[in-house]
Amino acid sequence: MIFRSQKTKILRLIEHGKKEDAKLVTRGGKNGKEVNNGYFIQPIIFSDVKSEMKFAQEEIFGPSTKTRIAEVLYGDKTDFVADVKAASDAFKLGSEWRRMDASASGLLLNKLASLIERDAVELASLETMDNGKPYKDAYLADLPLSIAV
Repeated sequence: MIFRSQKTKILRLIEHGKKEDAKLVTRGGKNGKEVNNGYFIQPIIFSDVKSEMKFAQEEIFGPSTKTRIAEVLYGDKTDFVADVKAASDAFKLGSEWRRMDASASGLLLNKLASLIERDAVELASLETMDNGKPYKDAYLADLPLSIAV
């Protein structure tokens, strides 16, 4: 975050979440160091969030433009467990990805690389809005490295 007031607001919302009995999934949220005249808070995830909870009604704004970047859909523990299971199952032995011929999976990965390359301007812009990373770093470093892998 760029401003101390943003950091203070987010720390206040985290405390509201704890007081309102949302379940803490990750232990983030600790004060980070001041970095290049900005502020950092470790990522934090809550589950069992109810829409009437104060901290669920606040919007999170991008650090670089102060515009709203996302609204996160609410889910409960069942949703979380199902999502983690689906992600894990995708790579288990016997999964479709594991049974796929190497040339077929290579074609899919090349298609993904082509799509990242095609949409690099938009992806770098999203990365900049999401976490305040300089556009140049996202566009000239992160995306080319992702494409190369």
